[in-house]
Amino acid sequence: MFTGIFLSTSLYGQAEHEGQSHPHEAKGGDHVHGRHAINFYTGFTFIPPKHYAHIDVLGLRNTGNWVPTLGLDYVYKINHRWSMGLMADIELDRYTMLTLSEQRIVRENVVVLAAVAKFELLKGFSVFAGLGYEQMFAEEGEDFWLVKVGLEYEIRMEKGWQLAPSIIYDYKDVYQTISYGFAVGKRF
Repeated sequence: MFTGIFLSTSLYGQAEHEGQSHPHEAKGGDHVHGRHAINFYTGFTFIPPKHYAHIDVLGLRNTGNWVPTLGLDYVYKINHRWSMGLMADIELDRYTMLTLSEQRIVRENVVVLAAVAKFELLKGFSVFAGLGYEQMFAEEGEDFWLVKVGLEYEIRMEKGWQLAPSIIYDYKDVYQTISYGFAVGKRF
């Protein structure tokens, strides 16, 4: 008897769930995707000329530095407009920075971690902002708190996959950077 009640309650609950529209349905409504997403990011972080301490041997003008960047993001969708997430990036280069106080600091394979809140302005187009920390895993490296702000356009594809080009601005006390890139992710 208990098994019969359990099965009928479970089947009724499943029928109720399937009958409701879900805010994360893929195009065509064939499959429902969850509130979670994992994204793999690739792009470049631009160090502006005023912060890039380039040694000018050939008499060339300092035009800044493009640093290859890889990342991994986790996003949780709270409702149809708001999400929150964690972003982890690594800048794959060694370079010398010129701080606002004219101090030279060496940066090598910098890891940037940030917690962000994301707001979807229009379908697929979002802005995000949050606080983070930049750390260099070297003996003499300096670490910095940062504010991260960005724009992203999420292109939703079949089976929960997504492609998202983005522009990200990181503000630190001593220097600022801009990142350009895209993420490939999966909603589940």
